[in-house]
Amino acid sequence: MADIGKSDAIAAAQRMSEAISAIVYASPENSFESIIESNRENFRGLRVICASKAAKLNKTSISLREIESLCPLFTSFFDGNALFFYTDDIYRATMEGTAQITLDFSVILDKNIAEAFRCFSIGKGVSKPTDIYKLLVLLKGSGAENLNFSYLAYLTEEYEHFGDTKNSRPIRTLTALKLLDHICPDALAVSPGKPKFLCSYQDAEAEAKETLSLFSESGQMEVLQTRRLATYAMLLKAMLLRWSPSFTISGALNELLAFSVQRIGKFAKQEIYFGWKLMGGVGLVPKFFLPIQVPSTNALSHLKGISWDISLLRSLKVHFALQRSVGDKKCDFFVPMLASLDKSFKLLVDACPLKAVVMSDAANSISLIFHDELQFQEALNIAMDSKNRGDLNNPDARYVRQQNGFDGIRLRAIVSALEVEVQKRTGELSKGHSNN
Repeated sequence: MADIGKSDAIAAAQRMSEAISAIVYASPENSFESIIESNRENFRGLRVICASKAAKLNKTSISLREIESLCPLFTSFFDGNALFFYTDDIYRATMEGTAQITLDFSVILDKNIAEAFRCFSIGKGVSKPTDIYKLLVLLKGSGAENLNFSYLAYLTEEYEHFGDTKNSRPIRTLTALKLLDHICPDALAVSPGKPKFLCSYQDAEAEAKETLSLFSESGQMEVLQTRRLATYAMLLKAMLLRWSPSFTISGALNELLAFSVQRIGKFAKQEIYFGWKLMGGVGLVPKFFLPIQVPSTNALSHLKGISWDISLLRSLKVHFALQRSVGDKKCDFFVPMLASLDKSFKLLVDACPLKAVVMSDAANSISLIFHDELQFQEALNIAMDSKNRGDLNNPDARYVRQQNGFDGIRLRAIVSALEVEVQKRTGELSKGHSNN
């Protein structure tokens, strides 16, 4: 049975890969329906969200611009003005004209928004109070457009600080988010709203501690923290390659690929993608990565912040994997929106917007496809020499890699060595300035 299960998973992964290629290589003017129809067998069993710039919507699509217009703090993770959805059942029902779809619109809160909610919960003034009030009404008001919210990104970024007995702010902020689950119906009747709740602070704090414990015991936090470390390691390497006097994008990408497979021990495609973006893989370096393009004494500090921002994108996979419901209905899809007061998050989304998300339960896999995935894939194909290409494209080898997680101990050692190298480079820069 184990062999049959493995065989089925490998076949599902191969179909998923072919479906992703169909999306990536499709001409921009191709409709989502035409992509599916010409690759029907490869899409079988998948769940797909695909962004489009099409002006015309159908029964299984939504307007991103309408959602973004609800609040100035909202940003879509997707590159387009509409989202289209696919499952076998939805596609079949669409062809019959009877399609219905249940969506979970969930707002991912960054650290600054979470802190603003903490201030609101104690009656303290907040930055951009009108926008924060609009967001609170959408999340916890009594209107028809209520949205869910997620604080997984906040938990991920602050996780290592929850155990610091001298720093009570993280647990107080998480408690404030729990208080919002018990906000009084009339608390938001008039802007800017009042901190009135149906439970005590102590009860909300107990819920916050229980949530933190559940995430810790589930292992999700450890996975996300280790993945963030892998992203940081890859960005450190990419930054050092970018600083090289002999830098070329093709040579650097080749080195980054070898670093991923040989040093990190995985073909970390998405981490390679972010490194490629940092190095200016599509020509102009996105504004998000500009602070680390040349050696500086605060480069490590900037890069750590960048890696945390990118971890928000990485956490999307966890969001997509969670079972969700709206009332008594199981959701067909999770549709994330970002609420942020931080300009760097918006710059990140501008630099790396999503084109599609492809999910396969059979292959136990979720892939985020970015808007410039085609350019990246073409550059990656060139960077892979013939020896590596055979191993990377082998279905059995790919299955084994997918089953293996990142090694946190190995990553910490790699990060320490790379940070020393960065400090050496920036130390030489600082020394040169002092000599002048």
